[in-house]
Amino acid sequence: MDATQVEAAAELPGIVVERLTKNINEDHIREIFGQYGEIEDLDLPISRQYGTNRGTAYILYTHEADAESAIAHMHEAQLDGAVINVSIVLPRRKLSPGPARADLPSKTRFTLRYLPTPFCVSIPVTLPRAPD
Repeated sequence: MDATQVEAAAELPGIVVERLTKNINEDHIREIFGQYGEIEDLDLPISRQYGTNRGTAYILYTHEADAESAIAHMHEAQLDGAVINVSIVLPRRKLSPGPARADLPSKTRFTLRYLPTPFCVSIPVTLPRAPD
């Protein structure tokens, strides 16, 4: 996806489906949730270790009314023997960088937090005196 496609996808109404069983695949999700409207995009993350879904699906609908209908009909519904949660996906907030510190050069402003903290401990030691 290029930048314009990412921005356009951010405008689409999306839902998240949680608590899916490991038997559910992308075709199942398309068949069930496609009844409520045209699905623009579907993401069903797969575990690399087991090759099954991670229990969560993200669906983008073309129209907001379709996403709302899917939530109304499928929230707390039973799918493959499990009660699923369906909710709206809120758009990500645009994070602004923190205030720049004038005493630091611009390149070190954002890398400062990753620098290790100096660790130094001083322990006073009293050595025994040698016998006279």
